[in-house]
Amino acid sequence: MNTNGKKSPLKECIQFIEKCKKEGLKGDTPYSEGEEGESFDITGDRIFKIPECDEKRKLGFVDGGTASILSAADFSISLTRIAGVIFEENNIIDLEEIPEVIEFYSATILIPLDDGKIAYNIQIFPREPEFMEFLPTEEIIIKMDEVRILYGFRFRPSIETFGGVAMRFAEWFYAKKLLISN
Repeated sequence: MNTNGKKSPLKECIQFIEKCKKEGLKGDTPYSEGEEGESFDITGDRIFKIPECDEKRKLGFVDGGTASILSAADFSISLTRIAGVIFEENNIIDLEEIPEVIEFYSATILIPLDDGKIAYNIQIFPREPEFMEFLPTEEIIIKMDEVRILYGFRFRPSIETFGGVAMRFAEWFYAKKLLISN
């Protein structure tokens, strides 16, 4: 509780999750998404230590996050941030030739195709000019039939979903540059 006697919204969120998770718990079997997913019980024999490597190598991580900042039925604008880091023997390596964090806007718009179908056109716009070399420069076109194949949606997904598509393309592109530079 905070000082004026009200519960904090975050505390209420946590309590809601805890309550629902307990009600839905069936042993130690995790949930899977979809009918074709397979679940396995969590048991001690399935948990093991990752073996140590004889050869010392660098280890890199890239992760991004995206948030829709404006959307309508036929367009969306998102802000995305991607960060990368490389470790060597438990130490972070300074990235000299590549920024540790890049940010960009992505714009997604529905476009009609010549065959009468529709597609999503996604383009990336870096927040700083120097970020451009670390991002894909070509527009990303995803036809509606490809969306259903990729995501298994029976209905058209929300257009905000495609800010995440731009983020994934950018993560791969940035990761490639990160690996080459180090």
